Amino acid sequence: MQDFMYKTMFEYENTHWWFQAKKHIITSLIKDKVLQKFDRPINIADIGCGVGLLLNSLSQLGNVTGIDYSNQALDFCRENFNGELIQADCGTSININKKYDLVIASDLIEHIKDETIIIENIYNLLNPNGYAIITVPAFQFLWSQHDVNNMHYRRYELNQLKGLIKSSKFKIEYLSYYNFFLFIPAFIVRIIKKVLKIDKKGELELKTPPSIINKLMYKIFSSEYTYISKKKRFPFGLSLIAVIKRNN
Repeated sequence: MQDFMYKTMFEYENTHWWFQAKKHIITSLIKDKVLQKFDRPINIADIGCGVGLLLNSLSQLGNVTGIDYSNQALDFCRENFNGELIQADCGTSININKKYDLVIASDLIEHIKDETIIIENIYNLLNPNGYAIITVPAFQFLWSQHDVNNMHYRRYELNQLKGLIKSSKFKIEYLSYYNFFLFIPAFIVRIIKKVLKIDKKGELELKTPPSIINKLMYKIFSSEYTYISKKKRFPFGLSLIAVIKRNN
């Protein structure tokens, strides 16, 4: 991720509809689908934790460690989070002795050139029968300057992510596109920006829109958890989400 993006994300993560709805969906999944599998407090690793969007919410669900390769990102985390933080490059083999019951890789894999390494790292960080929640951006045709600023290598289709996970020793418990209801409006906006050459620096997507629009977008996106909680799958969406389990 380009350095200027950390500051921008830190400024907008706590208000922007996309970040807040994603946090709602991930934490709700953990409460409903993961915590019930354990009869004790769980250990959670948020790898590629960025500037710390999820850390404080996760700390209400278990013992949390934030892991990121960027010291700049971890410095932002320290402004709001008092828990354990580890500097490590998820694009190489992570040498951490501690094991976890749950690993979160939220919009991380697309940043790693060799995507198989991160899947191996997730597997090695987990206890037997541990879980991971993965999210990635969807569809290469949605590629924009925002992806460039974030230093993404790729966007995914469902079968791509499914194949990557199945190449490891994980069991897929749930896999679907999400951010489905806002797909068409977002697609149209990106086409307009390309045709009219608007927002060449890709900054508008991160800025929090006016309050009424922001609240509406949050309600639309976060409402998808009703479908996800019932393991219903969306035919397409702006992103993908997976819940996977290490079987041994």
